[in-house]
Amino acid sequence: MKPLIRRILTLAALAPLAALLAAAWPAAATAQQNQLAGQWRERLIAEFSAAVSGRGAPADVCLSLYLNGEPLHESGAAASFAPASVMKLATAAVALEVMGPDATYVTEAAVGVDALDEADGGVLRGDLYLIGGGDPTLSTLSYAAAFRRPRPYTDANELADAVTAALRARGISVIDGAVVGDESRYPEAERDYVSHLIDGQPVWKASYRDTNLSGPLSALMINDGYHPHRSTRRGHSRPADVAQAAAAEFDDLLEERGMVIRRRPRSDAAPPADRRVRLAGLESIPMSQIVERMLTHSDNTTSEMVLKEIGHRKGDSSRAGAAAAAAETLRAMLGEEAAASMGSLRWEDGSGLSVLNAMNCDLAARLLASESVDSVLVRSLAVAGKTGTLRNCGPAPAVAAEGDAAAAPRNTVAAKTGALNDSDALAGVAAAPNGDVVAFAMIASEPLIIRRGSCNPQRRALITAAADYTYGPARAPDNDGAADGDRTSGPSTSPPASGSGSPAKSAALLLDSAPDDVAADGVHAPAVQRLVEAGAALACDDAARLFCPGTPIPRAEVAWYLVERLQLQAAPTTELFSDVAADDPFAGSIAALAHAGVTQGCDSGRFCPRQSLTRAQMASLLVRALGLPTDSDSDERGAGAPDAENFSDVSADSVHAGSIAALARAGITKGCNSETAQFCPQRLVTRAEFASFLSRARPR
Repeated sequence: MKPLIRRILTLAALAPLAALLAAAWPAAATAQQNQLAGQWRERLIAEFSAAVSGRGAPADVCLSLYLNGEPLHESGAAASFAPASVMKLATAAVALEVMGPDATYVTEAAVGVDALDEADGGVLRGDLYLIGGGDPTLSTLSYAAAFRRPRPYTDANELADAVTAALRARGISVIDGAVVGDESRYPEAERDYVSHLIDGQPVWKASYRDTNLSGPLSALMINDGYHPHRSTRRGHSRPADVAQAAAAEFDDLLEERGMVIRRRPRSDAAPPADRRVRLAGLESIPMSQIVERMLTHSDNTTSEMVLKEIGHRKGDSSRAGAAAAAAETLRAMLGEEAAASMGSLRWEDGSGLSVLNAMNCDLAARLLASESVDSVLVRSLAVAGKTGTLRNCGPAPAVAAEGDAAAAPRNTVAAKTGALNDSDALAGVAAAPNGDVVAFAMIASEPLIIRRGSCNPQRRALITAAADYTYGPARAPDNDGAADGDRTSGPSTSPPASGSGSPAKSAALLLDSAPDDVAADGVHAPAVQRLVEAGAALACDDAARLFCPGTPIPRAEVAWYLVERLQLQAAPTTELFSDVAADDPFAGSIAALAHAGVTQGCDSGRFCPRQSLTRAQMASLLVRALGLPTDSDSDERGAGAPDAENFSDVSADSVHAGSIAALARAGITKGCNSETAQFCPQRLVTRAEFASFLSRARPR
């Protein structure tokens, strides 16, 4: 028998003995329990230490382990390494401190006072200014849909809608000028840090820019600053003038809404506040969601822009000025106890791309150990084996003890990864059933360590050690009588129990309360809430309890919603569509929809489950699902519904024209812009929009 197994079995055998001693001799039992607690700590330390000291482990590595906010073990304490993207933890922590979780950026659209005064005959005699507020997530729907996994973003279409409405309210439909992008919030206009030298070394390698590891930085950018954007990161184009590129994107959005703009977009400073009239402003998603985007998905562009905003609020938005201000803020946050660890910190950028950054393991672990498990910072981490950068890296398969039917439930582990050519890092946190909270950090350095892979043995062993810490002793109650084990135990990934037998419902994560990312006064909020109350609102991520209202909805989820609403019976999934696996959580819904004759897939033999739908495609799918008549003689027109055949942007010979008309007659849609009688047939359907369509629909 292996020594470690003997030790575990010995501990298990001692537990009931300790209970008997407690009944007869309380003092002896207390001593025994203290001894066992010490042994459990030794086991915890041993399992974490083994992750970084076994055969093949990097020679240059540090490890720090905290238990309930206190340091428990460290090795390589004096070592300081490039933390790679674990640097984002520090950026996120300072951002939440300086700006707060509810803080937002505002992108403004305005026109000059003189231009507005001179407007006549529906023509604005001047430019329209798009003024950047630093929002790093401002995106078009097509760019948001390019990410395989949905991530929070600010929808630029909302600003375009508001600006169009504001102009039309003044009778303006023509701009005899240009859309002008203003990026003056961050005056240094640093696009990247390739040319920044420190002691002769560049802060960034040129390859980071060439491969688009970060977009070009600007206080005004749409789609991470890329124009045009492609389906893959490496295919994106980096414009020399990012503000002009953002103006061009916004110009296109306005023209899609029927505005005529006579001059080409450009970049320039907007008139001062007292010489311009604000048409509309768009608030970004809150900082809590921006931090989630940074950490769960390790978003470099967002991280760098957040650092700039920290610097802006501290008086210097340049890279060097912002990094210095952020380091000083972190020092104040962590206090004197972290002075030694702060001495190891070298802060040069916000994302961790720079090999000149330096951090020790104690500082990385301390950042998480100082947070509660339900804090914004911890909830924004990727969940091992579930989400983000750790989606494909969970704990090693559990092995049940001899005679047990199954292994014990394991802890959820949330962590931030970091990887550069020569650096590998992981910092995470897990909450045990008894209320103990384990925080840990590992940073290793080795030439081309990146070749070990994104789920290398060290990462997996650390995650496994944290997941398996379920053996600690029961903790004493707090002063208020509540057991520590009753506290929130970290990010949950288990779906609520379902009472419905509809296809695939048990495999999908459902929201059981109003999602945090749907504004209560939003136009689609009531529809989303009705889905929640009906137990039929899908979360957009396995771990985050979010609805992602502005992200395009995938075809697979549309199938699930329709089947849930129509209560269709499950159908065989075998060999139905070549791109839908039998164990796909949405396979049953897709099959049921196909057998009901609602869909034949996206093309020959395929369903394209992860693709998004245009509004026109959605109309045809919804009409078939609801059995709505598509002939124009139907008298089922909803109250206030427009004449569907007169949608200005729907061609009479479009294959979807009849379905769009049927939705309008049934009162399910009034189009995307009632003032201009548009349906926006080529715009992708968002999750929130689809909730409203479902809410207004009635099965026939």
